[in-house]
Amino acid sequence: MDYFLPRMYGLEFWSEYQEYLSLIIGKLFDQFNAQGLDADMDIQNDLFSTRDIVVLRACIIDYEPCIQMANERFQEVRRNCSGKSQLLSGSDCNKIPYYLRPYVYSAAVKHGTEADFDFLFEKWNMEHYMMERDSIFNGLCSTRFREKSDL
Repeated sequence: MDYFLPRMYGLEFWSEYQEYLSLIIGKLFDQFNAQGLDADMDIQNDLFSTRDIVVLRACIIDYEPCIQMANERFQEVRRNCSGKSQLLSGSDCNKIPYYLRPYVYSAAVKHGTEADFDFLFEKWNMEHYMMERDSIFNGLCSTRFREKSDL
């Protein structure tokens, strides 16, 4: 899938391929989402890796329930972490699990507003934990606002 997905975006049958992937990945995403994406899977490494891959793929292909989940979680982060000195790496305001943050940030920037991008860009500039900076940067790269892409 890593090979095919980037090569399919520009083709005329992308929508059919996206629909096909939604049937396959969507069902898995729905199952993981019903179990709770915050569920602890520390002792089930294979299941954790599978969940990680499924959530990533579901958001990449714009599977609507994944985008909705990401937007809801991102709006909660915007409300809880809106203070000028609040870092997204702080667990006091950001309740999104670490594995999920890059996908939530990416979907929020890709499908959100310019204000969503600006919020993340401001947090990226002040963040000092590299893991969180990388998650934020991955999200910023998903922008649709091309004038923002060369900041």
